[in-house]
Amino acid sequence: TGITLHWIERPTEDTIAVRFGVPFERGKGHPNDQFRLNDGDIECYPLAYWPDGSLKWAGFTGLASNAESYSLRQLSAQEIKAKKKDKQKNGTQPGLELRKTAEQYIIKNGDNLIFLPIGGGSTCLLDSLLYQGQATCQRLRVCADEKDGRTDSVCIERQSGQQIVVKCCGTADGLPYIVRLYFNAGSPTLRLLHS
Repeated sequence: TGITLHWIERPTEDTIAVRFGVPFERGKGHPNDQFRLNDGDIECYPLAYWPDGSLKWAGFTGLASNAESYSLRQLSAQEIKAKKKDKQKNGTQPGLELRKTAEQYIIKNGDNLIFLPIGGGSTCLLDSLLYQGQATCQRLRVCADEKDGRTDSVCIERQSGQQIVVKCCGTADGLPYIVRLYFNAGSPTLRLLHS
């Protein structure tokens, strides 16, 4: 048995990068638990804990095939052992790669290569995005009243084999902003969240 999940608004793509949160009753979930969404792996990351150390709220991220509904279920010890054995036998699928130079973060995700400036004072959130060697996006920036914003800090907020979240903080026309860029392994899409 598991938790049944449904779309609020079902997307049209065949494979979707999914992100969602799930609350847990006290003692029902633990930080090292592994889960499956329908028949695919999904990554779990703790967001809040009960006083006994069990999960209170967890975030999930991964790729899912487009379906009407999903079943999120916890893997048994036997399933985890079989999964580990299968990975040793077949190797792991290439995920996200992150490199840091003095000037920028470089993220490789399949055919995508993304360059993000690190230094404070840059007007760009994203310097360039290459798809199969061709620039598809350059000099992505925040603007207010036709003035370029200034990004003061860029950091990797979360990194795993399934997802990298980049947090960019700055100001535009005197107003502070935070922009998060979400990169999911195996997904050509980039999610951008401005707050």
